[in-house]
This record gives sequence, structure tokens and C-alpha cells, in this order.
Amino acid sequence: MAIVGGGQEEIGWRGVLQPALTWHLGRWAGAVLAGVVWFCWHLPLWWTPGAVQQHIPMAAFAAFCIGFSLLVQRGFEVTGGSVLLAVWLHALNNASAVWLVFYSSASNQPPIGSWVLGTAYLAVGIVVMMARYGGESTNSGASAETTRDCRSVD
Repeated sequence: MAIVGGGQEEIGWRGVLQPALTWHLGRWAGAVLAGVVWFCWHLPLWWTPGAVQQHIPMAAFAAFCIGFSLLVQRGFEVTGGSVLLAVWLHALNNASAVWLVFYSSASNQPPIGSWVLGTAYLAVGIVVMMARYGGESTNSGASAETTRDCRSVD
């Protein structure tokens, strides 16, 4: 369920949207904007009865979405543009989120696990991007494998 329940969406987010944004805006801005769009896509779930997002603070989820996008951006470049990495990370997140979000907090308290997960993804995403690229904002050094398919979007 972890892959089927969310991983398939990575084909669109990381296989189409994020490479296109990265091609046009650069790796940092493209990855961050993909995370923001991904977060906004999930916004209606906070008002959907029974959705897991009702148990997660919006800001923690936004941090997760942006951090995940940064982490996947670096993963894309290491793997030559593999969407499978994003699917695997999404599945890993879904599996770990069950424990972190629901079992790590008292039922009457804000779920501290959400903040741990969101902050961890954001911190790791920033660190892996900074370690490789620093503040570089252009895609001038982007892997041809990662951006090649997006050139036809123009």
C-alpha cells in the first residue's frame, strides 16, 4: 500500500513537473517550486474527512514536500533521472510516517512526529543540495539525462 497509496504520483511530480521546472528555473528554484506545487495539490485533504493530512500540521507537511523535492533533485542527478528513486522514497516516507505521525504523540497533542519528519526531510534536502551545488541556482551543470526530455516542453 505504501507504493500504490502514493508512490505512483511520483511519475507526474518527479517524472514530468520537477524536471521541467528545473530545466526552466534551475535546480534550486525548480525543486522548491515543485515542492510547493506538490504541497498545494494536497491542500484539499485537510478538509477531507478521514484523510491523514488532518493529523499533520500544514507547515510540517510543506517542509516535507519542499525537502523531499530537494532530496529527489539530487537523487535524479546521481541516478541519471530515475523516477524509481522518488517512488521508493515516497514509499519509505509513507511507511515511516505511520509511526512518526500517529504513534509518536499523545492523541490530544500536536503530532511531534510530523514536525520531526518534515524538518528532517527539509534539512537533509538542503544539506545534500548545498554539499553538491552551494547556492548555484542555474541548471548550467545539470545532467543532460535529467533535463533532456524537458526541452520539448518549450
